[in-house]
Amino acid sequence: TTGHRWKTVGVFVALTIIGVVGGTIVELILGFAGRTLAAIGLWVWYSLFGAYYAVVVIVTYQELRQLEGGFDIEQVGSELDAHLAA
Repeated sequence: TTGHRWKTVGVFVALTIIGVVGGTIVELILGFAGRTLAAIGLWVWYSLFGAYYAVVVIVTYQELRQLEGGFDIEQVGSELDAHLAA
């Protein structure tokens, strides 16, 4: 993470703000329809946003590994293909 720490922190802070603001908007919009609908809407929002957040974590980790001289996904795929062919 050397040299990329603040970029990484910025991405996750921005995602956290988007998640909270999005949840608040969903709650405000659906809150007028009732507490049950607002709760269901929040559940859907945080389920979808949680999945997106997980993808961002995985992609960020993979990019940082590749930048620091680690393996990349093509190397893993070629090694797996060679192993399966044997």
